[in-house]
Amino acid sequence: MVSAIEYLEEPIKPTDLKYAILHLSSGIELILKERLRREHWTLLFNKVEKASLQDYKNGKFTSANFDDCIDRLINICEVGINQQMGKNLNSLRDKRNRFEHFGIVDSSEALKATVADALNFLIDFVNDELEDEVDYDEMVVIREEVLKFDAFVSQRWKAIGSKIAKIKLVVTCPRCLQDAADRSDGFQCLFCDTRMTIQRKLPMSMCLRF
Repeated sequence: MVSAIEYLEEPIKPTDLKYAILHLSSGIELILKERLRREHWTLLFNKVEKASLQDYKNGKFTSANFDDCIDRLINICEVGINQQMGKNLNSLRDKRNRFEHFGIVDSSEALKATVADALNFLIDFVNDELEDEVDYDEMVVIREEVLKFDAFVSQRWKAIGSKIAKIKLVVTCPRCLQDAADRSDGFQCLFCDTRMTIQRKLPMSMCLRF
């Protein structure tokens, strides 16, 4: 986590946000797997039924993927990860994957919103599930970063709030996960400026306001 935080020092460049998300994503995945390990070491294996203690001790095994980690945390460890948390974590993972293969493809605003969600999740998860291993100095730094990015999100909403109120059809943006995309004519997110050419109508379940 420390390596991710180092990339969030002011002034923040787009490349800093990129590497912050790469490190955050890797760090959060390790933290999720640590919680699984505490429940039982076999849960770290991609195929639990083939788990071997010898392979575990030698570190010679294919570990559970991200989706399996979340599923096992919810259904076996009974960790409270709601739908919105899962959506935020998936957004972080998707951005990491796009960075690794295509470089920076999202706006600075979308990346900052993702970082804010990831840091908020990290604080709550560590405090609730791994409290005995909390590095308090590190958590102080993380909380400071959360305040910084939460403040950015709040300021951004103050800037676009009046415009959002005038839009007839608002949907959730798939890039920043903010309910700020104008679907009235095409697709444009007022929060992160993502623009898309829509070839088909969006499902009615995505519509937030008419």
